[in-house]
Amino acid sequence: MLQERPNQVVTFVENHDSQPLQALESTVEPWFKPLAYAYILLRQEGYPCIFQAEGADYEDRGRDGNLHRILMLSHRCLIDRFLAARRAPRPCPRTADRLPQSLEPDRLDTSRR
Repeated sequence: MLQERPNQVVTFVENHDSQPLQALESTVEPWFKPLAYAYILLRQEGYPCIFQAEGADYEDRGRDGNLHRILMLSHRCLIDRFLAARRAPRPCPRTADRLPQSLEPDRLDTSRR
């Protein structure tokens, strides 16, 4: 999807349906979340969505009917850094089919080698 329609894809790490005890529970391990957020926030394609409950603890009833306390580690500090990097001006547009002109072989200064 990202390659076919990069401007029409919403990317996310977790959402309200995929958090623990929800219908589509599919949690991302805490150690992997910083990598996952880096992947969606530092790439040009897609519209990244950050789950508002990131780092929030909550209680909910499981399928067993019992009340469970869910502890979610916060990655807010890293997410804020990734967002700052995403907002920073980029030196040149990324293109898949060619190098920036300054890196093309016929433009490299080889006299200093």
